Amino acid sequence: MVDYPKAFFIVHKRFGSFGWGDVGDGPVLEEDLTDVLIEAWKDEDRDPDRDDFRVWGIALGRSEDRTAWALRNMTETRKERQ
Repeated sequence: MVDYPKAFFIVHKRFGSFGWGDVGDGPVLEEDLTDVLIEAWKDEDRDPDRDDFRVWGIALGRSEDRTAWALRNMTETRKERQ
């Protein structure tokens, strides 16, 4: 059995007409989240929005939609790295 961290993120990306799929290999830790999103979006020339990704924060057995927060951090980091 796999031991999951106490707090982590699950990231889904829309893959065109194929629908939604996981990004990353299982749970994503907060310190890796922005890089995972940037890597999944590297071939795009626009900023992503809620139609492109869904990010769920999982902590203490509860989930919370963290999409807006994660995409804001991702967009800011991408601009800083350019």
